[in-house]
Amino acid sequence: MNNIWRGGPIPRRAWQPYEDTKLTRDWYRNIKTEIIAEELGRSISDVKRRRMKLGLPPRRYLKLRRKITTHVDVDLFHQFGRRCVERGQSISSYLRSLIVRDLGG
Repeated sequence: MNNIWRGGPIPRRAWQPYEDTKLTRDWYRNIKTEIIAEELGRSISDVKRRRMKLGLPPRRYLKLRRKITTHVDVDLFHQFGRRCVERGQSISSYLRSLIVRDLGG
């Protein structure tokens, strides 16, 4: 009879280790806070509070920048360089002239 709730604020249940693991994994996967809270059966504010206690970074620092990689054919690049030296142009101006030529300008 002693564990009957008699009103007032509902006591929060303790976070379990598996919940911390799921929160951490989902947080770094950039899953929305609302979805994490729903899957854990917690409120959004509980999830945010626990995130701070676990030392997880705020969302603004988790935005991933897409790394743009370009693959340059080295021989082709050197060929451009030689043509530019022959014409007395920079590589960018030579490429610009090719683009203008191809567009009919």
